[in-house]
Amino acid sequence: MNKPIVIVGEAFGEKEERQGRPFVGPSGKLLNSFLAAAGLSRGDCHLTNVFNLRPPRNDIRYLCGSKATSIPKMPKHNKGWIDKKYECEVERLYRELDAIKPNVIVALGGTATWALLHDTRITKLRGYQYLSVHGDYKVIPTLHPSAVLRQYTQRPVVFADFNKVRVEAEFPDIRRPERELWLEPELRDLGAFETYINAADFLTVDVETFDRQITCVGFAPSPNRAIVIPFVDYSKPGNSYWPSLTEELSAWDYVRRWLASPIPKVNQNISYDLRYSWEIYGMPMNNIRGDTMLRHHAMQPEMAGSDVDDGRIMSGRKKQGGRKSLGFLGSIYSYEPSWKSMRAEIKELKDA
Repeated sequence: MNKPIVIVGEAFGEKEERQGRPFVGPSGKLLNSFLAAAGLSRGDCHLTNVFNLRPPRNDIRYLCGSKATSIPKMPKHNKGWIDKKYECEVERLYRELDAIKPNVIVALGGTATWALLHDTRITKLRGYQYLSVHGDYKVIPTLHPSAVLRQYTQRPVVFADFNKVRVEAEFPDIRRPERELWLEPELRDLGAFETYINAADFLTVDVETFDRQITCVGFAPSPNRAIVIPFVDYSKPGNSYWPSLTEELSAWDYVRRWLASPIPKVNQNISYDLRYSWEIYGMPMNNIRGDTMLRHHAMQPEMAGSDVDDGRIMSGRKKQGGRKSLGFLGSIYSYEPSWKSMRAEIKELKDA
């Protein structure tokens, strides 16, 4: 069997159990529409589940037990510890993948993501590419169609994810754009980088803050080159990144000059950046031409809505900014890794 795409769901529903095949009920019809919109068909895919059985009331909690009787070396599912008697189902899934060797696996929902990535945080992981815990296959998690049926505002997000699946199905490896990032610069680095700034056709700017203070400013004069100018470092005396006041003031001069340059600027949520750069720090930002957050909303107004967490609607402060954040835009438009996850991994390495 040679299918470039494997789609993994959770378990059988009523119609699936009756026919012994996955995705033949309402979720299957919606899945067909996702595939068709991306220019794909079921014939391009191998469809399966983590559990080829139907839990009572379609509830995974009925497959759970105690930690002592759970599947060895498997993490806790967000519904509980999956009982060891269902380990054969996970092993069967892995055997299917080894027989097919797909270019990409679509993990639909938290249970498929649990089996393939040992994680269930579907709204944080969706849209990005990862290597599976078994076989190092490329995995793109997205929401399960059943979650979309419960909250239909998620439909355009899953459509976007399947467009990415269509591209990723052409090759088995994870391919990242090449970037040149200048981190922890010295003053001489700022002087050298200014050559790229002055030659730029446009300049993307990102201002990071904490406690009403600018902690760093990022500049990208091209899609493949960027610099981060830090100002706060809590590991150093006085919490300043720069070793002397003179050097820090010189670094601020570079920031002020680059912001005030006539080069067209593009930001994410420009009103926030201006609040700090101009209102608090008194540095004007000239020739603002674009805001990625606003352009995304203009192009994809149907994506404006609340987020879900494995089918559960998020509310309050937890959902603020979810559909307009830079992380969300990255999951839709880019082929970068999830940089929020990368930051957590770096912290773990430092703590170790």
